[in-house]
Amino acid sequence: MTKKTLFILIILLITAGVFASDSELTGREIASKGSIRILEGTFEIEDSEWYLRTENNFYIVHKGPDWYTEEIGFLPPEGKLVVVEGFVLEEVISPCTITSKGTLYAFRSQDGDPLWGGRGNRSNERYPDDHEGERG
Repeated sequence: MTKKTLFILIILLITAGVFASDSELTGREIASKGSIRILEGTFEIEDSEWYLRTENNFYIVHKGPDWYTEEIGFLPPEGKLVVVEGFVLEEVISPCTITSKGTLYAFRSQDGDPLWGGRGNRSNERYPDDHEGERG
């Protein structure tokens, strides 16, 4: 390979890495930057990803870890009408609750803290370096 080709390849790899890392929001980022809304729509699943199709939009639903979903007994109601209350940022939702068939399932507190947080390395906390009084 010539130096010029190698240089171009390196630049392309760096550029691809930057764009890939910016496009995937975490639930913590959505809770910190988003606003709480209540949305009603049809629950959809594709390739193990969750989605909510409302009358006017299509949202990606950040559900949290699979083990937590199993722990609370939530079975994704594919094709069914649900009500999601959660943090919305653009077309992404980090749910506080999902109500399906009259049953409410909780995922995050109204403060944005994941209900599975506090287990393991605490990397899921909304304010991972929180000190008293920083939450405002």
